[in-house]
Amino acid sequence: MRPHINDLQMTRKIHAHWHQDSSCCQIVGQDTVPDVADLLPHIDAVITDYSSIYVDLLLRDVPAIFIPYDIRDYESTRGLLYDYNSITPGPKVFTQESFLQELSLALSGANHYGEHRYIIKNLLHQHHDGSAASNVSKTIRELNHL
Repeated sequence: MRPHINDLQMTRKIHAHWHQDSSCCQIVGQDTVPDVADLLPHIDAVITDYSSIYVDLLLRDVPAIFIPYDIRDYESTRGLLYDYNSITPGPKVFTQESFLQELSLALSGANHYGEHRYIIKNLLHQHHDGSAASNVSKTIRELNHL
């Protein structure tokens, strides 16, 4: 679990109630993992409200659970570029019970929302064939020959 940097006070509360010896989950902050991209290969499911972190995880078909508990306030103060329900390929949960149910589904390996993730991945990612390093290298070589 890596809370957003703006949630430092909440992070302290989570640490106070979390069992650090948990075998499945750990809380890490910006001081431990400065770049969240370093965690992406190790994530089995993402839980978020409005963060775009799920977009990167679409490349690995990682299930996402969305908790838009204050969607109306968020839309009126921060705004959204896209229709939230259309662009977020996963369940929207508003209760602890539905959260736990959806988390269990996400971690079970079931392809729940898989088609929606595929559609959004193709909408938001132009290249997703696993050849990023090769493509960058090729572009650099081409630029050197100009």
